[in-house]
Amino acid sequence: MTATGTGHSGRRSPRMSGAERRAAILTAAMRVFSAGSYASATTAAIAREAGITEPVLYHHFKGKADLYSACLDLAWLEIHTRWEEALDAEPDPARWLPLMAVVGFAHDDEREGGRMWLHAITDIADDPRARPRVVTFTRDLHEYIAGVLARAQEAGGVRAELDPRAEAWIFLGIGALRALSRRLDGVADADFPSVLASRHAWYGLEGN
Repeated sequence: MTATGTGHSGRRSPRMSGAERRAAILTAAMRVFSAGSYASATTAAIAREAGITEPVLYHHFKGKADLYSACLDLAWLEIHTRWEEALDAEPDPARWLPLMAVVGFAHDDEREGGRMWLHAITDIADDPRARPRVVTFTRDLHEYIAGVLARAQEAGGVRAELDPRAEAWIFLGIGALRALSRRLDGVADADFPSVLASRHAWYGLEGN
């Protein structure tokens, strides 16, 4: 079986190495998953998007749940890298969480992985093989954000009485609200700037 095929553009795909083919399948899968949901995505649709047959897809991944898990790994790598780069460049700890929101939302708008990491929160998979990975992914996000909040608090950039773990869940909840609004014709979009401004004021020190 050859590694050539026709992708979503209708053009014939070049011959690829195994690693390149796997990466191309992941890219196609992220497009399909982020355009709808885990339940609505099929391996047949992902294979068509990647310009391959389903047997080729199954050569690289055990099935939809395995492919979804790999996409979540890639989504986490992308957003984690962007967050770390942004935080490293910002010396003011009071700006860290607002900056993470800005970077995260921009990533959501620009990249399939960005949309997918929010969908993972709002679209918990019914597939029992995929659900544990979505739960782990969400916990990893929470632990990272709580850690950033704790560091910001220690540096005096967040009010001392706030609970970093509780605030991290609220931060994720705001991200989930944005994803939900996008799926419901922008029902909360007009109020979203005020939601962010309110939370940013709550995180800050008195007079900040």
